[in-house]
Amino acid sequence: MQHDVQEASSWTERIEVLVERVAQFPDTDARATSEELLQTVLEMYGEGIARLLEQVYECSGGDTALLEKIADDELVCSLLLLHGLHPLTLEQRIARGIAEVRPYLEKHGGNVELVRIADNVAYLQLQGSCQGCSSSTTTLKMTIEETLYRVAPDLEQIETVDASTPAAQPLIFISPRRKRSEAAAQ
Repeated sequence: MQHDVQEASSWTERIEVLVERVAQFPDTDARATSEELLQTVLEMYGEGIARLLEQVYECSGGDTALLEKIADDELVCSLLLLHGLHPLTLEQRIARGIAEVRPYLEKHGGNVELVRIADNVAYLQLQGSCQGCSSSTTTLKMTIEETLYRVAPDLEQIETVDASTPAAQPLIFISPRRKRSEAAAQ
């Protein structure tokens, strides 16, 4: 599975490089034609994936379990998100990610709850020993951030809120996608 993730990341990076090269074409007609070709291919694949998912749903008798299983694959998840076809909402995917890391946090005397989602930002509340402890902040960063960005790559940011001190500054985690774009800009 790790190889699959690395391969998908390699494809994504290669696509980004090629799109940037197309954007630099001095010939505006060649650039416009290339961009239209890419857009048309994306639309065709999106429609094909949508039809495939419809067939899976119909053949499963309206049960979404198979669709959810398909969407658990990281590459498939990213393709479904790209085409607006993911069977789970952002909130459902975040809730599943939190449920996945909760046993680990509970072993360390902590917990985390989803407070709300706004503008693709997840607001989380830490509970127990996770709250205010610097080593637990590291635990949060390593477990929750990694898991949530894996299950919800469209999530822009994660912030923690402290219920006991509402005026406290939120702890902000930057998405891996934003980290890459900020590093590239420097």
